[in-house]
Order: sequence, then C-alpha cells, then structure tokens
Amino acid sequence: MLPKTSAYLPDASYQGKPVYYSYATCGGEDLWTKGHHKEACVNQEHERDCDRLDKCAWNGEKCGGREVMGQCKKKLHGFTWGMASCRCVGIDNQPGTLAVDVGDATPKMVDYPADVGATCQSWDLKRHPDCKKPEGEKPKWCYDQWCYVDPCSCGHTVPPKTSAYLKDGSFQGKPVYYSYATCGSTDQWTSEHHDEACVNQEAEKTCNKLKKCAWTGKECLGKELVDLCHDKPTKSGSWTPMPFAALPFLLAFLA
Repeated sequence: MLPKTSAYLPDASYQGKPVYYSYATCGGEDLWTKGHHKEACVNQEHERDCDRLDKCAWNGEKCGGREVMGQCKKKLHGFTWGMASCRCVGIDNQPGTLAVDVGDATPKMVDYPADVGATCQSWDLKRHPDCKKPEGEKPKWCYDQWCYVDPCSCGHTVPPKTSAYLKDGSFQGKPVYYSYATCGSTDQWTSEHHDEACVNQEAEKTCNKLKKCAWTGKECLGKELVDLCHDKPTKSGSWTPMPFAALPFLLAFLA
C-alpha cells in the first residue's frame, strides 16, 4: 500500500519532502483516506485529475505522491538541512508551539516553535530568556545555528549531543540528539549550559553515572554513538564517524 501525503500537515516537510502517513507500516488498514482526504493522490482515478495536483504524479496506471513515484529530485542545501553526512531530522513548518526545558539546574519551560530543531536555524535567538537581552548583551551562542539529528546517521567528525531541551524526547526509538557542527556552527552553548551532556563528563566514573552516556576509553559520549549505532561495540578508542546510513523513515499520522 502506498503512503499518502498528509492532510493534517499539508504544508509541512521532512528533509525537504512533504510529510506522508501510512497505516500499513503500523499493521493497520486505512479506512480513513478514501472518505476523508479527497485530494489524496491515491483517490485520483484518472490521469487528468492526478496531474492537476502538484503533489501527485501518474505512473501510467495509478496516481501517487511524487516522491513515492520516484520523483525525489530535490537537492537539500546544507545550510538548511544540515551537511549531507548528518542531516537534520524533524517536521519542518508545522504549526503550534512546543514547551522545551531551558533550565540549567532547575527545569524552566519555554515555548519554542513546534518545528524546533527540524532545520538549521538560530533557534534560541529571541526565544531563550538569555537571548532576549539588548543587542550587544546577548551571548554569542544565541546566534549559532543548530538542529536535531539522528545519531546513527550522523557521520560528522564532531559528535552530536543528547538534547537538554527534550530530555524525554526520542527519534525512531533513540534519544534526541542535536548538532551545531552539521549547520556549520561552533557549539558555544553545551560546555556552560548542559551540565549533564556526556561530552562534559571528563572522567569514566562521572560518565558511567549517567545512563545515557558511555565511556569510549578516552572520552564520554552518548550511548548510541559508542555502542548502539554499531554492529559491534567500539569502546577501545575515540568516536569514529560512521558512514551516512539512509535509514528507512516513514512518519505515520493516524486519524
């Protein structure tokens, strides 16, 4: 069964492509699309009806989303979607807000855009309390761009870090990681504002106290980077960048 372009988030995208949903990947039967999503590509029975929708393409027999029909030709710009070896993850251009924890020691919830971290942006500028100071008094890190990334698909030489803003968040079963490096920025925030970041644990003892961290033999990193993203554990030395893995990704928005 073909996935369908989202009716709930028609203007949203994931890595430059429209958001799709699937019941089949969750073991369900799609009883919703036919009666509630008239502009779904799969509901266009004739080529002329299919062609009038920009998001759709006709393969000679049926209508489907352009991406599903093999028309994934859009190039991703690194300044927006992160470097090719470590793409940003998340749904861009979705409406609403998301409460994130910007507190260092004590939790402090602040509303950020719902698509925070989906692309390379200076997300903290004008949102983080420290970044609302007058020009000239804002910390330098307010202007730095960052995004969320999949640790197992990130091959940048600078390892990503587990999120402080979304401590309980996950992406495909893994904790949420962030990266400044993939957006071409230097991380000037983590060392002073994320005490529990694995990279800030200088000794094996303090590293092992944090369940999300693992000691490589030389440094402390997120567990996924040390063990879980590899076929075999690599605790003998420093983190080694992995080749970019195009992991299957399908966002399911169920009615």
